[in-house]
Amino acid sequence: MLLGALGLLVLAYSDGALSHMVLFAILFACGEGINSVTWALVGDFFGRRNFATIRGWIGMLQSIVSIPGAVFTGWIYDQTQSYTYALIPFAISYGAAGLVMWRLPHPERRAPLESPAS
Repeated sequence: MLLGALGLLVLAYSDGALSHMVLFAILFACGEGINSVTWALVGDFFGRRNFATIRGWIGMLQSIVSIPGAVFTGWIYDQTQSYTYALIPFAISYGAAGLVMWRLPHPERRAPLESPAS
């Protein structure tokens, strides 16, 4: 997540050079590639019984919160003719998420679920 934040900052302050775009793609891919790990963390922290409910709520809330992000980005571009000031809050959000994930305590190992007898 922290590398994804750095990638957004590279994109925000880039002059459009190919080397900057490649660096952005590599760094941002690290941030996006963590998604499967975050879902695994939900399972580790809350267990299998709660996983589907929590994943459903997170997915719904992510969808709802994404709408203003697109509108905000378009409004910033209309006002400044640049995406720089829109990318900075997104980089800060990625950085904050990365710091939160970094500081999470290790989840306790739970006993495996017993399978129902057939």
